[in-house]
Amino acid sequence: MRKVESLEEAKAIFARIKPPLSEKGLSLLGVAFDIAEGKLDVHDGDLRSRKPLSLKAPLVVDGDLDVDGWLEDQVGLDHNVVFVTGDLRCRGYIGEAVMVVLGSLHCKGDLWLMSHGDNTLYIRGDLRGGIIASGGHWLNLPGKLSVKAVVGGLQPAGKTQWKPAYQHQVLHPELFSLDVSKSEMKEMEADDIDDCCELKEKKIISWIKKGRSLGKK
Repeated sequence: MRKVESLEEAKAIFARIKPPLSEKGLSLLGVAFDIAEGKLDVHDGDLRSRKPLSLKAPLVVDGDLDVDGWLEDQVGLDHNVVFVTGDLRCRGYIGEAVMVVLGSLHCKGDLWLMSHGDNTLYIRGDLRGGIIASGGHWLNLPGKLSVKAVVGGLQPAGKTQWKPAYQHQVLHPELFSLDVSKSEMKEMEADDIDDCCELKEKKIISWIKKGRSLGKK
């Protein structure tokens, strides 16, 4: 790991990437540089974490990022930006930051995507994983989406589209609350029932960290 102390040096890492990083991506690199107060952590080559990884600062991995456990991309920050020039592999993903992956994302477990603004998970390649649950986030995915289900407030920011599944039909009952009685549910359409669902963020994150499936048994 080394510190990059100029924005020009940070941008030079992406100069050889084909196709090149977009102007928006380069501007996000500037945001990361500002968050890091002028000293951005850069890992030259592949980075392997043999335990779960919680990111408390912006990070650039000039290669693949492999995590033997879950990855949490924003801890103790109001905003974070992460770049991976290769593939990202993990066993569970808790996403709140702006994450740019120029390869593919392979998640052996489930994913929780939540941000309080307009943060985006951008993956240039494909996304493979279990269930994606979201309380509000953007996904820009030019490649292929191969997951068990997408539930909640995930919004497409690119060409790839998907049909969201119903939260109350996919997720374990302990992971959401329903503001409607069972007798009322019998008279309601699935769309209307799902509108009454409130996802339990803390419990969902806890289950991902424990390696538990978010789906019904």
